[in-house]
Amino acid sequence: MWKAKFEWLLTGLTLLVTTLLLFSYQPESGDPAYAHAYSQNERFPKEEITFSTFTKLDEGQTAPELTMETIKEKTEAFIDHLVQETDENYRVVNFSTKAALIEEFEEIATQEVVAPYIEFYYDERDEGLYIVPTELPPWFIFEEPYQKEVLDDGLIRIIQENALEMYGDYRIEMVFAYEKGWRIIDINHPHIEGDVTDSSDII
Repeated sequence: MWKAKFEWLLTGLTLLVTTLLLFSYQPESGDPAYAHAYSQNERFPKEEITFSTFTKLDEGQTAPELTMETIKEKTEAFIDHLVQETDENYRVVNFSTKAALIEEFEEIATQEVVAPYIEFYYDERDEGLYIVPTELPPWFIFEEPYQKEVLDDGLIRIIQENALEMYGDYRIEMVFAYEKGWRIIDINHPHIEGDVTDSSDII
């Protein structure tokens, strides 16, 4: 009887030690296949956006309407550019540096808006640019209702509140400016009342 109990105890201890070893193992960050868990509580550096630095329209000039089609085009293009094609090792196929990828957003958003996303989602190494496997940020959903606010100097803010299982309730605000075409000049995720997550910490 004691022998059976001893064998059972030994088996249990072996399983416990194995489990602890598995959970304590973390891959080297140099491995392009390492997984990075997206957390809404992570804080990302973001430069202060000064709207006055953007070209203003001359007196008497008016920007074309910011249409639903344009909003859809710019927001979808932003995500399409953010998720680049990679090889089996997560190395980006069409770009080798973060700077080159940021320039690709030229007609979609300003560098100040794009840079924090690229810094978070990409790792630049001697052998190329690698995407960090993780979740996409909570984003604008074109099919859902949104508000449009006209700000000073012809800037337009788009506001939308959504609820997704992965992120819970969240709010996204994007400011568009017209400079030879509409571009996104600011993106924020302000806190929603009743939301336990501080959404200002999202990119």
